[in-house]
Amino acid sequence: MRTLRIEGDIGPELQQNFEAQLRRSRDDVIIWVNSMGGDVFCAAHMYTALREYPGKVTVQIDGIAASAASVIAMAGDRVLMSPVAVMVIHNPATIAIGDSAEMQRAGAMLDEVKESIINAYERKTRLSRGELSHLMDIEASFSAQKAVELGFADGILYAENLRRQGMDLVELREKRAALWRQAQDFMDAHSSLSAEEGAVYDKMSLDIDALSGQIERLEKHRELSARLGAPTTKPLFSSGRATVTDDYTRAFWNAMTGRGVSNVLSEGVDTAGGFVVPEQFANVLIERLNEQNVFRRIAMVKRMEREKLKVPVSAVSGTATWIEENEAIPESDVGFSQVQFDAYKIGTMLRSSTELIEDSAFDIQDHIAREFARRIGAAEEQAFCSGDGNGKPTGLFAATGGAQVGFATASTSDITFDDVIELYYSLLPPYRAHAVFLAHDSTLKFLRKLKDNNGQYLWEPSVQDGQPDRILGKPMYTSPYVPAVGAGALPLAFGDFSYYWIADRRDVRFRVLNELFAQNDQVGFYATERIDGKLVLPEAVKLLQLAAAK
Repeated sequence: MRTLRIEGDIGPELQQNFEAQLRRSRDDVIIWVNSMGGDVFCAAHMYTALREYPGKVTVQIDGIAASAASVIAMAGDRVLMSPVAVMVIHNPATIAIGDSAEMQRAGAMLDEVKESIINAYERKTRLSRGELSHLMDIEASFSAQKAVELGFADGILYAENLRRQGMDLVELREKRAALWRQAQDFMDAHSSLSAEEGAVYDKMSLDIDALSGQIERLEKHRELSARLGAPTTKPLFSSGRATVTDDYTRAFWNAMTGRGVSNVLSEGVDTAGGFVVPEQFANVLIERLNEQNVFRRIAMVKRMEREKLKVPVSAVSGTATWIEENEAIPESDVGFSQVQFDAYKIGTMLRSSTELIEDSAFDIQDHIAREFARRIGAAEEQAFCSGDGNGKPTGLFAATGGAQVGFATASTSDITFDDVIELYYSLLPPYRAHAVFLAHDSTLKFLRKLKDNNGQYLWEPSVQDGQPDRILGKPMYTSPYVPAVGAGALPLAFGDFSYYWIADRRDVRFRVLNELFAQNDQVGFYATERIDGKLVLPEAVKLLQLAAAK
């Protein structure tokens, strides 16, 4: 196996030297990358050369892969990052001189270059183009852990210590894939199943589910360990106020555990009678919330700067008409409607005895973060699925304001292969490009048994770190708040979920109540946020509806 390096500014000379070295052999190759970027067209040429290379390409980032260098990295069959490496993506830029027409041409050219860059990111990460465009707009920087989580990288170098209970994630995925192949072979060998044979297959399915659960738990544990071990001195959000110091953080939790109040607490005095939570705790809470909520991974999250957000939607498209010479051109206006987002408030509170808080062996920060994340995340997820829009978000499966029914079956007891195909093609092709499936976890047992006309199963188990299972080549996500299979139910959604907008008016706010429950020798904690969610374009997501009971 050969080793090549990409270092420094990317330009014609580096491109030519790199490609000359690449052509000298057809063996597998490791490409070490440490570059701030450079000429995007040279990077595109190098990306294509790596994609065309006959051997296996492993990209290893030891320092930084920024800008054009991140595009080259996407060509690797496997992308690994040093635990201290960084990846940066952003919009392309250029220098232009000339009149307004020249500036417009330059702007149009940059827009097209951005679309071509997104092609490389999309192929590697499977994130939607909207999500990738947003990350480029904000000039996103990723640690190794974050890059793996989002799909820009496949793993972290020197991570030999990821084993747990004698088996790491790669081995677990391989074992699950092997078990699924056994289940496929079993079904192929039996045109119909007896009760005993059905029990055998059900046992295989339960084993697959158990492995999937273990994989998910290990992924979350690994990600959480990395996050909690990362530096937290940098504020999570730029809110226009001074960063809360480490001294304040220590004093805050000293006060909570009965060790007295220091004057330093004046940095974060809350006029409502509590203390502003230190940045370190807020960081943990926000990260935990995102882990609890599948909708926040597949929907479009927007920031509301005011109490209401109005989104214009093109309701009627204009048309062109064939006309004779000298004939008047008919009018064809475009119709617009509006979708309004409101700042609905959600909150939760808990009390804790001072004995529990004072117990030095009890991690009060971790407990509160986990409990609040569970409560708020579950309430959000339920509203995003089935909320009626009355004082809460409008859910995807809501009777009014939800997604459109794409296909209604004639059966009430099962989902067939034809049903899934009908649902798939009920969605217009532009939305299918970035579409995903969403269902209740119990629905997977129906979907896993479906085969196409060639006897191939539709369900494809994931074998890559951080990637979901797939149906018809599209990612499959589950939520406990999606309706289960039943008469008249809507058990399966398929569409581009970037058209479901989550509007955050305010981050999660945490407060401590020191006096309210003092007579019971207790301390109160509460958290609130303001949020809304709606499907801005109903045709972007379609639902499968089972027939009602007769």
